Amino acid sequence: MVTGYLRIGNATPAEGETVYLDFTGYSAANATLAGSLGGTVGAVVTVTPGEYTAVTAADGSFTFENVPADSSFVLGVKGKTISTADTDATSNGSNNSGNAATDTDGAIVVATPFEQDENFVGTFEVIDNEFAVEVDVKYAPWVASVNGVLNPTVGILDNGVTYGDLDDGINKEIVINFSEALDTTKFDSSKVKVAETGAQYLATDSVTLSPDGLSLTVVFTEELAPGTKFTVFISQASSIDDEGNALVITRDITNAATATNAAPYADGSNTTIVYDDLSPITTKAKYIEVNLCTYLDGNSGVEGATAAQVFDEDTAADGTTAGLQAYSDAFRDAENSEDNGLGTATDIAQLNGQVVGTSAKLKALGDAVLGVIGLGETIDEVDADFPWVTINTGNASSFTISTGSTDANVVKIADDSAVAYVGTTTTTAAIAASSASASVGVDYGIDGAKDGDKVTVTFMDDFGVAAESEEITLIDALPPVTTLQESYDLSSAAAVYGKILSTAGEAEYGNGGEVVNDGSAATAGNPIIWVQPRHLQQKGNNNATPSRDSENTYGTLSNLSGRLDLGETGFTTATYIDNRATYDAEAFSDWAATSISNEIGIDFSEDIATTTTAPTVSGITTGLSGYVANNDVANDVDGNPVPNGADLVQVTVADVMTLANVDNTGFIDFVAAIRDTSDAENVANADTNAKVIFRDAMPPFVESAEWDGTEIELTFNEAVNISAVTTITLVNPVNTAVTVSVTLDPNKLATDDSGFAMSNGNKTVTVNVSGTAGINTVFEGSTTANQEFFYEDGGNTGDDQHAILRWDNITDATSAANKWDTFTPKSSRSSR
Repeated sequence: MVTGYLRIGNATPAEGETVYLDFTGYSAANATLAGSLGGTVGAVVTVTPGEYTAVTAADGSFTFENVPADSSFVLGVKGKTISTADTDATSNGSNNSGNAATDTDGAIVVATPFEQDENFVGTFEVIDNEFAVEVDVKYAPWVASVNGVLNPTVGILDNGVTYGDLDDGINKEIVINFSEALDTTKFDSSKVKVAETGAQYLATDSVTLSPDGLSLTVVFTEELAPGTKFTVFISQASSIDDEGNALVITRDITNAATATNAAPYADGSNTTIVYDDLSPITTKAKYIEVNLCTYLDGNSGVEGATAAQVFDEDTAADGTTAGLQAYSDAFRDAENSEDNGLGTATDIAQLNGQVVGTSAKLKALGDAVLGVIGLGETIDEVDADFPWVTINTGNASSFTISTGSTDANVVKIADDSAVAYVGTTTTTAAIAASSASASVGVDYGIDGAKDGDKVTVTFMDDFGVAAESEEITLIDALPPVTTLQESYDLSSAAAVYGKILSTAGEAEYGNGGEVVNDGSAATAGNPIIWVQPRHLQQKGNNNATPSRDSENTYGTLSNLSGRLDLGETGFTTATYIDNRATYDAEAFSDWAATSISNEIGIDFSEDIATTTTAPTVSGITTGLSGYVANNDVANDVDGNPVPNGADLVQVTVADVMTLANVDNTGFIDFVAAIRDTSDAENVANADTNAKVIFRDAMPPFVESAEWDGTEIELTFNEAVNISAVTTITLVNPVNTAVTVSVTLDPNKLATDDSGFAMSNGNKTVTVNVSGTAGINTVFEGSTTANQEFFYEDGGNTGDDQHAILRWDNITDATSAANKWDTFTPKSSRSSR
């Protein structure tokens, strides 16, 4: 006897179902039974059972009588499928434990090992054959299929989303099938939303759950266009089965709403759809997303595809460098946020100049400019060999990029940042275009590019045919700009000698010269050249080392000593008293009467050439002439290497002293006068702001000095300022170890010891030295009548006395407060 139970949903008895046992063989070896026949011992009896049937009672029980022992059968239900194996393996006695097992092909195998006894095989669930494989009601329902999807296990991948590809003609009505019935009393069709990908909601005439709860039909108001990608959002909260299990996105073995499991599944199936998803739309609700795409024929040929170099794609997207680009168009950014793989809004990408030198010069200038324009902006780098190209795909399926250069590499730019390195040197990079019918714009950087490099973009149609090609010649389209001027490293001596103009109309910075004040026409950030004693220096000829006397503190003024009369102690061209260029009043008068001409270099961001247009000069009275380009200068006047190379415009200054003392804050504007050496020959324009400002860094000179026993009168070549206690030093010309310090105290009356008076437009200073001891010890006699520095002894025509004067700490009256102490050679100021 074989007994068991059938259930529907493991809860309801399955009454009136026809159950059968299909004999498959004996359990004994050789499928034979040894026994006794007619008293003959050893006879072999062969039994061939047929199929046994039974009908289930009201409680779902079934019983098979007269079933052979030691046999194997397959248990089945006519018109139904047993979906699970023995669900009740509890023992009903020593001979009544469940005796059913699932075979490798999914069949329910029953064995009858017990003779003259009941063989209880268990309790089983049955389902209709329509969903025999797909359904088991103890699991959560899932989206089983969508009518007309051609490749349910593959789909179409686009921008990280997999879409079910609908067959041609399915564009007005779609039917979504579920693995089991949803509860129609709880389903809410108003919570079903349909939206086109990246666009608007799609209008529908109806959204209807079928009466049996097994499918959802969406009818659109208008036929969808070919290639339309859209998503059906189904509220998980209102999509549950009769056991309260919420709709999920795949066969869920663990009955957890977010679980996804790999095939094979416990229900025996091996496949599942790939175009659905489970996502939280808000923090309180989750929706099943069914992503679909209407049919679109493949394109043969390519239309609307373009490729072009980008010079300044979006000035509103220049990140923290917008103010810098407003300062000069030499800082134009091809696009925002580029850093060779580390996207940041503080970078500038462009194709400009000589790459390394240009990048470094613009970075230094940019840092200085951003420091004074007050916008709180920063710049991380200027990448002068990183041009951009923008590719519009048209209806192309894919495209390749080839740089054609062993130095240039292709870098993909997405969402304004470098995200993937997709090609190197001369190899091409295959990039998939969007499968949408609309053209897609894609940016690519060409890292390591040079002016004139070629980039080839080849577009493929849907069948992989190279149907269109664009060749781009990369060009440098940016003009040269004046950069920070070195000015003998004067900026390291004092903060006042800045390299850029700090406010409009008052500039301070440069290289070659230095940024300076450009008057009312100045822009905050214009470079300054500080005109100083070393601009008086003579130069060597034919690349010889410039002449500079290392024994002379003020070597730039060595020719002053040569004007002194013979016979004055220590006054020779070879010996400088106190290691300084020593002169008298007559010598200075002669020296100042002669214009001192020299050539000054103005540094630019890249190799340059002059045009036929002369620079515009403003606020400069001395003559400027002979503008000549001198590129890639490797060493400075002291023989030191120039880190990024100097690209100079040399200008001849008729009188350096006039440029310093009279033309302070005058400037040169190179608009239309300078161009770069690229193939495009970019000329500096008004937006380039290629200016350089000249400012006075020349300390005051003493024209004459006298001591009358009570006062010392000093006359300077320009106004001076003594606003704090200052000292001057008197040195014995014969024994320089003998010195006397004289104090000038602005807090004292002119009649007091160390008090002083100023006259002659603050060019003359008369200091009271009546209380200063030892002055007489520093004066020595001379053998000539040229006694400009002397002790007046009541008209005696004999030998007068002379001393050497040092005034290192007296400043001129300019805002820079220039003094000779700044130019005294020290280890930290070896360039000055």
